[in-house]
Amino acid sequence: MEPMTVEDDSNPSVPSFLYPSDYVEKVGFCYTSYCNIHCAHCCSDCGPWRTEKFDPALVVELLDEIKGLGTEISGFTGGEALAYQDEILWILSEARPLGLKYSVATNCSFAEDIERARDLIGKLKALGLASMFVSYDVYHAPFIHPACIVNAVTACKELGLSVRLYAHQRVEDKGIESLLPEEVLAGLDIVSGRIIPAGRAADLQLAEADWNPHFYEGFCDPKSSLMIYPDGSVMPCCAIANSSANLALGNVRKEKLADIVARYRRSPYFRFIKTKGFSRLYKAACMVAPGTRDERFVETCGFCKYIVENDAIMAAIQSILAENDIAVCNELLDGIAEFAEAGALSE
Repeated sequence: MEPMTVEDDSNPSVPSFLYPSDYVEKVGFCYTSYCNIHCAHCCSDCGPWRTEKFDPALVVELLDEIKGLGTEISGFTGGEALAYQDEILWILSEARPLGLKYSVATNCSFAEDIERARDLIGKLKALGLASMFVSYDVYHAPFIHPACIVNAVTACKELGLSVRLYAHQRVEDKGIESLLPEEVLAGLDIVSGRIIPAGRAADLQLAEADWNPHFYEGFCDPKSSLMIYPDGSVMPCCAIANSSANLALGNVRKEKLADIVARYRRSPYFRFIKTKGFSRLYKAACMVAPGTRDERFVETCGFCKYIVENDAIMAAIQSILAENDIAVCNELLDGIAEFAEAGALSE
């Protein structure tokens, strides 16, 4: 199946209200798949054996294109992007005239002592770092001493940077409150997530309570945030669904980022999941492929991946969402009446 996001950009009948926001809030970089640790719950299978990484000069070029989109925020994740901290510092220094703000996701292994943490985070802030996303939970703990997290969070707070801590766990796992001091967690933005059974995490045993029977009630993040990978592929998010080639928007090694964004804006599928969610798509999927009811998911991202990798389901959904008639598109966005008329749904 062809990548579902490829639409006829020359077709003027696709109404503008179907597009995701003209404003792409953030374009980030999965700078590397290399990670200095190998957590059992890593859904991207990152680790010390991975070699994929960006050419720093290409990132600088792309940051200029990102600025040209009117986007003011970029960021770096991995793997462990700060395993290449000298490259990240060089990139931000070269791109400093653009005035962009950045986030960095990290396991904080660099922060073995407070002075090292202050030094690196201070340099990053001077070059535009606005927020740090810290990953830590029971799966990181065997590799990362809690002092590293304490040092990094302390340095960020001293420097006035926003910090968000991401912790993923099963029902049976110890919570983050048992791993870090209370004074460090106080006032911290903590995001607790479920274990996604992909990559190495597919080998973890999930209890019945770990699965979410109401996963389809969720929405895709309504913000327009894209992610660029070392091979040049551009994905519509940073979630596990990105492992599906059918979600690829394009490749920055072959075309301009602005053209890829234009293609993204012409995708009724993305507009739909960001404004209407997945519940009606789940019903449609169950009609087309009854076995869908037997599938289990922990969140909407896994279901999105399931949809786009099932040709029959995707063809049925696209036949409805790809309508170019403005009246039909209005129905899709306002009442979804076309789904019922097409026989794709049963209440």
